[in-house]
Amino acid sequence: INIASTPTNGASAINIATAGTSTGSVVALSFSAAYTGNGLAIDCTNAVGGRALLMTGAGVRTAALARFVDTPGATGITLDIASTASNAGAITLKIAEAGTAANDCIQFATSAAYAGKVEHITMTNAAAGAQALVIDGGQTAATGNIIAISTSSALAGGTGKVMSLTSSGNVAVATTGVVLTCLETGAAQGSTYV
Repeated sequence: INIASTPTNGASAINIATAGTSTGSVVALSFSAAYTGNGLAIDCTNAVGGRALLMTGAGVRTAALARFVDTPGATGITLDIASTASNAGAITLKIAEAGTAANDCIQFATSAAYAGKVEHITMTNAAAGAQALVIDGGQTAATGNIIAISTSSALAGGTGKVMSLTSSGNVAVATTGVVLTCLETGAAQGSTYV
C-alpha cells in the first residue's frame, strides 16, 4: 500500500475513529518467526519541527498509556534508544513532570526473586568532564531529602550493604581519594558525618 498525501494544516493523512467498548486492537501487526524488518518505521529526518509519535492521555487512567510486554532472550533488549548527539545541549530522554501531586516520576518494581541490577550505568572511555549521575537543584520543602536511601530487609549473609563504594583506579595524587567527597560551602550549622 502506498499512500501519497499532502494534508492541509491540521488535517490527517489517515484518520481512524473508533467507538464502542470493544477490547480489540485498532491496528494489529503480526509477524512470522523469520521476519527481520520493522513493524513501523518513521523517518523524521527532514521534519525538524515534527514529532514521530504523539500520545495524549487525560483523566483517571486504569491502563498504561504505553506498554511493552516482552520476554527477551540472553541478549534481547525491550527498549533501545540509540542517540548520537552532536550538540552539548541535546537530550536523549526527557521527562517533564508538572503538577503538585506526590507521585513517582520514575518507578522501578522488581519481583521477589529478582537478582539483577535495577539501574546499571556503564561509562566506558568517558571524557574528562563526563559524569554518570548529576542531581542539580534545591529543595522546595525543608523536610524533603534530595536523596533518600532506606531498607527494611535483612542483608543476606551479612555481606550486603545499603551503599557500597569501591574504586580500583589509579589516583593521580597520592593524598587525593576518589571514593567519596563531602564538601559544604554554606553557613556553618554544625554538620555531623557518622
